[in-house]
Amino acid sequence: MQEKQAIKSSPLLEVSHLAVHFPVNGKGLFKRQVGSVRAVEDVSFSISHGETFGLVGESGCGKTTLGHAILQLHDLVGGKVLFDGQDLGKLSKKELRTARKDIQLIFQDPYSSLDQRMTVEQIVGEPFMIHKTCGKKERREKVLELLDVVGMPSYTLDRYASEFSGGQRQRIGIARALALRPKFIICDEPVSALDVSIQSQVLNLIMDLQKEFNLTYLFIAHGLSVVKHVSDNIGVMYLGRLVEISAKKQLYANPLHPYTEALLSAAPIPDPTVERSRIVLRGDVPSPIKMRTGCSFKFRCKYAEEMGDICKEKLPELVEIMEGHHVACHRYDGQAGNHLGKV
Repeated sequence: MQEKQAIKSSPLLEVSHLAVHFPVNGKGLFKRQVGSVRAVEDVSFSISHGETFGLVGESGCGKTTLGHAILQLHDLVGGKVLFDGQDLGKLSKKELRTARKDIQLIFQDPYSSLDQRMTVEQIVGEPFMIHKTCGKKERREKVLELLDVVGMPSYTLDRYASEFSGGQRQRIGIARALALRPKFIICDEPVSALDVSIQSQVLNLIMDLQKEFNLTYLFIAHGLSVVKHVSDNIGVMYLGRLVEISAKKQLYANPLHPYTEALLSAAPIPDPTVERSRIVLRGDVPSPIKMRTGCSFKFRCKYAEEMGDICKEKLPELVEIMEGHHVACHRYDGQAGNHLGKV
């Protein structure tokens, strides 16, 4: 695979200390709030023009919530999102609607994300109708162009979503995301619901479209092999927090956080002659509702006992250990360079 061209240094998206909490209500008549699910907590990162930032982690770690928070679909408890220099949280509803033309979403499930009562023309043409960018005749022409771009034949224009396979539906969803020529697309596990034989086709399409339309991606996925294939930089998320951020090659060659080590040890290698020592994580993921002191990974970490009380008492900060490589782990205390959140 050819390496991407040099990426512009100026960030298109800057996420700073983002936090999203969901209320937990008790039983009874009044259902008073008794706690909060800390879905996303103190997350900071940036994505440059033309870059793909991969985001990986276990189910329930907050990846999708983070993507929706960037779109301002969830109320933020703290932090901010700067897109192309604009603070999305300070925009009016009208201004935010305009800004969202440049930020689109490819959904995980190609079945539930498409309205079964609408034709392909209506689905792909809906963004044009919502933003009132063109008339009916021009809209039909644009939809035909988009279908051609994603590899769908023109005769599918008047057919319904229920008539297509999962891979074809996802192509329709990608066409819809491209309709308004966005700058930034959040790909929320776009191939996880597809057959393995189709996944590579859709991945290659997504990468080809990035080159053709100069797109910037936040690529959310479970599979580390998928993220490695498409990403420039990768963030590893655990229980609502980023625990490691690095360039792709550096992360796979030298993972620093024990959670990243465990994830990489579980990734399959397409070579039967290569043996890898599997790291089995003990215990379960802690509840995001209960407040705990110290590192959130301490109960599953193989280094926690040798580190002593610091892992139990102090939350590790995400700090830069080497150029472009950030990690939140007490094993690297004293080796930090610049703190990620500082500008």
